[in-house]
Amino acid sequence: MFNLLKKSEPSKPKTLLTLQVYTGQTQEHPKGGSVPLIYSSFDIPATLQASVTLETEQELKAHDVELVFRAEAVAMLPSVSTGFYSNAVAPFESVPHYYMRKRWTVLGSAPRVKPGRIVPGTYSKATTTHIDSAWPSSWYSERGFVRYIFEASVVKMKFGEVYRTDMVSQEIWVVNTTWIHEPYSLGASPSLPLETVQGVRVEGLRSKLSGLTTTKKAVLLPTVSMSMPGMLSFGGQVSVLVTIDDSRRCDDVLGDKSGTEVHVESVHFVLQEEVVTKSRISTETIKIVRDKMTIAINDGWPWIQSSFLTNSASPQNGNVDEKRTKYGDSPEGSRSSSSDQSNSRKIQRTITLRLPPIPELASTFSEKYLQVTHTFKMTIKLRIGQSRETEKDRTLEEFQAKMNVSITGPRLEGGSQNNEMTEVLPQYSASGSTL
Repeated sequence: MFNLLKKSEPSKPKTLLTLQVYTGQTQEHPKGGSVPLIYSSFDIPATLQASVTLETEQELKAHDVELVFRAEAVAMLPSVSTGFYSNAVAPFESVPHYYMRKRWTVLGSAPRVKPGRIVPGTYSKATTTHIDSAWPSSWYSERGFVRYIFEASVVKMKFGEVYRTDMVSQEIWVVNTTWIHEPYSLGASPSLPLETVQGVRVEGLRSKLSGLTTTKKAVLLPTVSMSMPGMLSFGGQVSVLVTIDDSRRCDDVLGDKSGTEVHVESVHFVLQEEVVTKSRISTETIKIVRDKMTIAINDGWPWIQSSFLTNSASPQNGNVDEKRTKYGDSPEGSRSSSSDQSNSRKIQRTITLRLPPIPELASTFSEKYLQVTHTFKMTIKLRIGQSRETEKDRTLEEFQAKMNVSITGPRLEGGSQNNEMTEVLPQYSASGSTL
């Protein structure tokens, strides 16, 4: 009788390719998971530090290991035909714009059995690269993205052609700012000159002025303006000065000596983001506009009566109408103040708003095939009428003020935001590839 025993097979020699990127912080990625996070500013550009390691227990048939870094803005367009005689359709057209492409080889003069064969052992290479402050921050949408990524791969030759296998990659979330570093807390906006835009009357509302000439409308209607900085930052605060000036009104035109009143019925603030993608192979252009922040401030507005200002019964601190607010979890997302303007026919009120944080908001940038722009818009509705009229009988006028703004990253605190690599920092590694 024979006992047949299965001979145990020896374990297969392992080959592992590992990529590591060193920062000190992480950021949730819009597509899931977390990635290394790094901040960069105009005068203190960030330095990315990465290393790639190849561990092989056997002779490896390969020419080298390659490490590539790409900083890119990629436009994404709907599917297009891939050929005149082909019905094949690509899922999308990807049009990249490269801010930087760098390449390093890992093995260098490492010993080889013969050309194309690597001796067993461990091979590593560490490298650094800098982030230009003119590049936009990381961002993703269905029509494009801005990405900073390291990729490592094994380079082989087959039939005289180079090809790459066993790729591992690691993306880095970059928050880039054009602010010059000063010792402010993260997210604080510096003092910038205010830009002012005049509100334009919106036609179409029920108005007793509809039949009047333009000259008479100008005499009867107050002027509305919005003043604010032209540069904003992710998650930062912006103070908006709203001015309603009724000083040019001529009550005699209305034929009423009892005086007139101007009430603020509603004020809405909207931050719009417009993404424009262009095709490289056709004239197709796609434009998508989305509201990234919508806040209503309806309380706390003084009102103008005859030749003097009267404070309304509403509290002076403005509140966010939560039912009509798209962004912001509580009324604390907005603050306001009104100056004492008795014996005046002008209302001025400062509203402080909190902008959406990363990654909800993109940087403002423009490349050949991909542009992202931002517009801050204020819509205000006024009830205007004579003192003897009821609220229902007074005319409702709507004004809209728009300003093109530039979005950048927040001002850095301490300059580097702990970007330096130290021994205690965690290592964020791409999944190792077993060859």
